[in-house]
Amino acid sequence: AVVSTQSTGDHAQHDLEVILRKFDPSIRDNILQIEERLTTKFIKAYCNGEENATDFAQQRVDHGTRLFYRIFEFIIKSEASRCSDIALKNMLSNVDFISATFAMSLEIVLNSYGSSDRKFPWILTALDLHSFYVGRVIETIIMHDTGLSRTIIKHLNTIEETMLNP
Repeated sequence: AVVSTQSTGDHAQHDLEVILRKFDPSIRDNILQIEERLTTKFIKAYCNGEENATDFAQQRVDHGTRLFYRIFEFIIKSEASRCSDIALKNMLSNVDFISATFAMSLEIVLNSYGSSDRKFPWILTALDLHSFYVGRVIETIIMHDTGLSRTIIKHLNTIEETMLNP
């Protein structure tokens, strides 16, 4: 099975799976546990007690999870070609990096859906994350040319500016 049950059906996740096989299986398991934990937090915060919002929340999580693995793979493949296995293992094991990448993937999905009541920094509160890690991940996402549209890159730049100038 590919890293996530949310398979995109493309070749991208295969490359990530190949990289992950080089390391202890606990790294893969850790990534899945982070995904599950943040998914639960997101759905709870998104629904905020409204049962009829569960389908919308799940749909956003599904899209966000697919995007997360796509972005994550772009970054990891790029890093694998330029850094040591030890550095790559540290990146794959970094809870803050994984969590912030997942959060930014969900933020991109929320922004794409035009969720006016869930604008940044809502995602930080929902997932209980610190903006410091998100800022570093935004830089990484932009630097690695993850194939995101100009509109999304502009949104990420706006978030980064907001964090730098509160």
